[in-house]
Parts: sequence; C-alpha cells; structure tokens
Amino acid sequence: MQFRELTSRYQLEKILKSTRFGTVLRAADSTSGRTVAVKLITVSSPPRLVAGGPEFERLGAALAGLQSPGLPAVLDFGFTTDGEAFLAMELLEGRTLDALTGAPPARVLTRIGQALDGLVALAAQGIAHLNVSPDNLFVVDRKSVVEGKSGDLGGRR
Repeated sequence: MQFRELTSRYQLEKILKSTRFGTVLRAADSTSGRTVAVKLITVSSPPRLVAGGPEFERLGAALAGLQSPGLPAVLDFGFTTDGEAFLAMELLEGRTLDALTGAPPARVLTRIGQALDGLVALAAQGIAHLNVSPDNLFVVDRKSVVEGKSGDLGGRR
C-alpha cells in the first residue's frame, strides 16, 4: 500500500457532497488538465485501512478498467497521507434523475435504462454499487447526446 499526497496532483476546489462515509470534491487534475471528482472514502481506523487496503486496490483497478457509458470513468485511485482511500473520476456535469419529473415516461425510462447498464457492468465484475438512489443517478448532456449515468462509485467486490 503506497500513500500519496493528494494535493500534489489534484487542486481541490469545492465540496460537492459529504456524508459520514466520505466526501466528493471538485478538483483540477494538474497532470491531465481535466476537472474531476475526487471521492475521499472515510476509513474509521488505521487497522481497518491496513486490513482493507488490498481489497480497495483490487476494486480501484477493476473500476478503472471498466468502460461503460453508464458509469463515470475512474481515472486514478489510491490512499492519501491522511489515511483515506480515494477515487478520482470523471466529473458528471448534469442533473440528478429527479430533474426529469414530469418528463415523458419513455424519456425517463431510457435514462434509467442507461444508468442500469452501468450497474450491470459493475455486477459483471462482481462489484455491488451499494448506494443506488435518485440523487446518484445523473442525466448528463454531452455533444448533443443525453445519457443516464450511475454515480457515487465505491462499492464492494
């Protein structure tokens, strides 16, 4: 297990979401120049970090290898010098699924189906999302294509 100073690569800009399990931040990646989402995963104690480290490294590698349009791309992962695990992911610019309230059912179901394709890709790798909810399903507009994505990765194998 190798520890890295997170701010040597990522300029942390803004907290996007915070729960007792972790914090998602908007960040600038100094290596690629991209704006990314960095998910800091709270680890309750150093022994739990040591015990869970190899499993998180396998999970991070599996997520980074997934190529599903229904999931944000995982660009980097590891451990901070503060003892937290992290995932650096594609920043999803869009709205949560509840923004489609009142939209035609066919449109809503298409977006949900696209997000579910991402969950199927996770399951095919033996990974459970563990936090599927309307505020973790995104409607993302890209180059005149609107697609559904399942966000907030960090499940378990």
